[in-house]
Amino acid sequence: MENGQKTLSELFASNTFTVPVYQRAYAWDEQQCEDFIRDLMEHPQGDQSKRHFLGTVLLAARLPGDFRNRFDVVDGQQRLTTTTIFAIAAIAKMVEDENLRSRAETFRRALLISSEGERLFHTVQEDEGFLERFVLGNEKPGNGDFSTPSKRRLWCAKAFFTERLSTMELKDVDRLLTVLYHSRVLVYSVDTPAEATQIFEFQNDRGKPLTELERLKSFLMHRIYLHSGPNAGTDLDIVQHAFGRIYLAAERFEAEPLAPAADSVLSYHCAAFMSWSDLGADKELWREPKELVRQRLNGGALVGNIPDWIKAIAYGLADSFEAVVDLLKERDSFERLGGLFAVGRTAVFWPLLLKAWRLREQDLDGFGHAVEEMERLAWRMDVANLRADTFESTLRREAESFSGNFANLRARLIEIGSWHRIPERYIANLDQENFYGEGRTCRYLLWRYENYLLSRTGNKEKGLSWREAANLERDPAIQLTLDHIQPQDSAPAILARLVVWNPADPEEKPQTFEKCFLNRLGNIVLDTRSTGAAKGKKDFNERVAHYRNSRLQQEHELVDVFAEKSGDGTYQWTEESIRRRHKHLKHFAQTYI
Repeated sequence: MENGQKTLSELFASNTFTVPVYQRAYAWDEQQCEDFIRDLMEHPQGDQSKRHFLGTVLLAARLPGDFRNRFDVVDGQQRLTTTTIFAIAAIAKMVEDENLRSRAETFRRALLISSEGERLFHTVQEDEGFLERFVLGNEKPGNGDFSTPSKRRLWCAKAFFTERLSTMELKDVDRLLTVLYHSRVLVYSVDTPAEATQIFEFQNDRGKPLTELERLKSFLMHRIYLHSGPNAGTDLDIVQHAFGRIYLAAERFEAEPLAPAADSVLSYHCAAFMSWSDLGADKELWREPKELVRQRLNGGALVGNIPDWIKAIAYGLADSFEAVVDLLKERDSFERLGGLFAVGRTAVFWPLLLKAWRLREQDLDGFGHAVEEMERLAWRMDVANLRADTFESTLRREAESFSGNFANLRARLIEIGSWHRIPERYIANLDQENFYGEGRTCRYLLWRYENYLLSRTGNKEKGLSWREAANLERDPAIQLTLDHIQPQDSAPAILARLVVWNPADPEEKPQTFEKCFLNRLGNIVLDTRSTGAAKGKKDFNERVAHYRNSRLQQEHELVDVFAEKSGDGTYQWTEESIRRRHKHLKHFAQTYI
């Protein structure tokens, strides 16, 4: 194909296009689709000398087919994918009018399906079947069909354009598709992907900018092309295969709850598996993966071995991305790992967690103990009100230097847990008057306590999942919430009465029950959203039946252990009940978490 400017119809006239596996899947959201259609709508009508500029595409030739030339889309796939989806929606709208069906068929043959019946555009292999069935076809996907976020984006783009076009007159839909048909495309076509690495650039003010992962991919492919000599094609294939694994893994873990972004995983990998601290403590180049690789390549120590080093970087990164998929799935079977995510402070631990996971076969028990200490440190940092990025630099260096000695790693994490007066601040904040206000922190403690009760000898109930602790469940029958044992909406006389927390302290000044007791840890219990709402303002004694029938063991305890039983056989929830339960839960938090 000749390089230069072409219309979209000329681009598709005798060519078919495929997004190769080493490119990211469809990534445009509603905002980019809105920009796409707005650009078409704002294009001046009737002036063919001012054709709409669609953008730049970079193509690498493949072996030709029987009737058409074939190209891999190295750059511009997001725009070409969106062009295809818009054309599908617009043509579907136009065929509603019998007078426009012939014209719609012309657009269809020019932009979607050749006269030989061959599709003109193919997305990444992982999403190709979805595009065929649900975007180009008329099937409606079920929840199980959205196995990757990119599939959902493809469907949402079709739904977006279908909705927008449904409000337009048919002549306006025809006009927009005509503008697109005649739009200008700047084409760079090369004979091999290796040549494409020399001119890959992103010069566009529409769509999504390149991610750090894409920048690194482009840089590695270009450098391996420069240094591989006659083996450039083979070496480039190896790097492309590695990035195919990377993008597939990224699509899979992006669908998991509380998963890191792909660029974050790239940084975590660099912090854990690439040497960076010797380049300057103040630089922390794990934050800038491309620059870190550039400095390593330009350092002089890799001369003569650059292609092998680049291939090792690509495959090591692919291993880490796939490890993230496996690690996230492991949360459902390893409570301590799930607990770390339920705490909600995983970012500072990710590089260390990733490296420990990849080295876990050296000491499986040691790995489990290390994760336990990570969870404990994250939780205590949270209760102590330390910033989420506290110890980030320290833990990044621990990840960089870790080589599999899990006993030393565990000891180091315990040591870090004593810094910044964490033990003292931890205990003090467990005693705070408004522990209910800690939300997720309070729910995590009571989740861990519930599973502790369920783990005791003779109890056959299954423990609560980390997903319940992280409030990810949507079924109100099992969705966990925090409930006041003495209700927040109690009678004013109860909330306003003057009390003291510690009767043994003669200097403590009396405060209202609402201020001193209502939101203490001892007055908060886990409940399910559906049953919690049903209790309403009932007196504690009227709630006894609910607590006894609850699926939660800690609600059974309220009656059996902490409530006071009056002479007439009724149960009361008193200040002393709250004090005793608070002391009990505080002891649990200090001993078991």
